[in-house]
Amino acid sequence: MGVGLCAGPLLGALVYSFLNYVQTFYLFSGYIFLVGLLAIVMIPSRVNSNNDQRSSTDIGMYGITYKELALNKRAVMATLLCSLSMLCILNMDPILAVRLTDLGMDEKNVGYAFALIGAAFGLGGPAAGYLCTKVSK
Repeated sequence: MGVGLCAGPLLGALVYSFLNYVQTFYLFSGYIFLVGLLAIVMIPSRVNSNNDQRSSTDIGMYGITYKELALNKRAVMATLLCSLSMLCILNMDPILAVRLTDLGMDEKNVGYAFALIGAAFGLGGPAAGYLCTKVSK
């Protein structure tokens, strides 16, 4: 995910430099549409299959359905909290660029600041995952 945060603005700026706003919008909209269709075809009907490391009593004989996952309170809360945190992170992008230029940063350094944020996010994820494996519940 951190790599996407770093590469996304770079890729978007590169495409935008060759195309105009409308063509860039249509290009990425078409891409998202195709990925959505691919997801519908590729995503299995059950969340967990019985071939993972869990026993069949943990996840049921055939895994759980997406409806069962959507009705699970912990899964819904985790989804809502992740969505809220991503909304806060993504909401910062248009505001931060303006504020940094108001503080006297030039456009090049604003780009470096956003690259640094994405790199920190990309490196922080594995570090947080490692810490979670070392801390007992």
